[in-house]
Amino acid sequence: MEAYRIAYVYVRDSFAGTLKETDVGYSFLYDRTYLTDKNTAPVSLTLPI
Repeated sequence: MEAYRIAYVYVRDSFAGTLKETDVGYSFLYDRTYLTDKNTAPVSLTLPI
């Protein structure tokens, strides 16, 4: 599954993860370092941590 476009998502100047567009739709993957921070906020209500 090849990604057509990739977006690097930041929340409050912190790298949160990558959003990829593929031939079957979109996928989002949180960055591991972002998830270890105790003050982590979700990117969106539809993308819970």
